[in-house]
Amino acid sequence: MLLVVGEIKASPAAIAFGVDPHGFVDKRLVMTAGSRSLGPHDVLVGNRLADELGLHPGSTMVIRRHSFKVTGIYHSGVYFQ
Repeated sequence: MLLVVGEIKASPAAIAFGVDPHGFVDKRLVMTAGSRSLGPHDVLVGNRLADELGLHPGSTMVIRRHSFKVTGIYHSGVYFQ
């Protein structure tokens, strides 16, 4: 798991993390909108952060000054995700 803290300017308390798309963490995510389909410039966003920032599938999110397209919104059952 790769953690990136403080790099989402719209929500400085948010934590961005990367996981293996075929690993255990990914299998536990419940998609609430969009899809799990990811390309090199795509991202999935937790439902709480999506609500806070008004994000939805098709939105653009900036992490570390790089733009990513939101392809899906998920619920993990863990607050900080």
